Amino acid sequence: MTMFCKQCGKEIPENSNFCIYCGASQAAAEPAGETVIEPVPQAGEPAPQPELVVEPGPAPEAPPAPALVFDQPVPEAAPAPKAQEPEPMPLPDPVPEPAPMPLPDPVAEPAPKADEPAPMPLPEPVPGPTTGGPAGGPPPVPPTPAQPAGAAPSNGGVSYDLLLKIFAAVCGVICLLRALGSIGGVFSNLFSLVRYASIPSLFYAVLNLATVVCYLGAAAMLALLALRRTKENTEALVFGLVASAAGLLIVRLLSVFVSILLNVVFFRFFNFSMLLSYLGGLLGLAFWLALCVGGVWGILYLMKEAPQPASVINDPAAKMAVIAEALKKGAGDVQ
Repeated sequence: MTMFCKQCGKEIPENSNFCIYCGASQAAAEPAGETVIEPVPQAGEPAPQPELVVEPGPAPEAPPAPALVFDQPVPEAAPAPKAQEPEPMPLPDPVPEPAPMPLPDPVAEPAPKADEPAPMPLPEPVPGPTTGGPAGGPPPVPPTPAQPAGAAPSNGGVSYDLLLKIFAAVCGVICLLRALGSIGGVFSNLFSLVRYASIPSLFYAVLNLATVVCYLGAAAMLALLALRRTKENTEALVFGLVASAAGLLIVRLLSVFVSILLNVVFFRFFNFSMLLSYLGGLLGLAFWLALCVGGVWGILYLMKEAPQPASVINDPAAKMAVIAEALKKGAGDVQ
């Protein structure tokens, strides 16, 4: 509930005894004409003391409420003082440029002596056709960069050195397998010689052993061509390969001759089919050796490192020394 002042009429809090604005008392006034009966003191009782009644005086007038003023301009806030900016650093003085070095005085040419002849003047260059290049001559052609041995051509072709290594490695493995097959024939012939005292077995054992040696030599030369070839030892390795191939052909011819002779002398048996069998084996070996040696020489020819056929067979002792040195280095690599 709300309560209003009895004097100024303003709203005041409930159950207030005085107005907060004008200070007027808010107590209810006593009704007029009401008789107050005071009690009569009886005998022996003390007379009652009169009550002190303090009548409230007029309340002081409240100060007038301040008038409300709208649309009053708000004072602007004073700008904050700027922080003191640091003084700029002084720029360093420019470094003076060094004075140019004076050029040396030209050295005067010594005067020719009286007894010395005057130098001949250089001939003037003959002007060439006006086609570009220095002094009107043709433009200089840049030199072609040298390529390593066996490197791939500049047009992105196959590397002949890699092709030689692959071809020599394949042929070397085949020669090694044939050498292992011939070793079995050597032991078989030795067994027949010991058990049956067969004279033909002795010849066959020697021929098979020579075949094994030649195949192993060819395999070694092919392995060196694939792994240890240089421009200096290429001719010697080709010589060793050709010598091994020639040795195989000679051994096979001797084997055919000995076989025919032994069949005729000891067994009194010979026919045309046997001759064709011997010749077929000889031609097959010749074809294989021609393919092996010719393939190596052909790849070297494409690499422009093939030796001349006449120089291959010259000075075999020196070439054998080069082969021995290459075998020694190859054995060291294997170890």
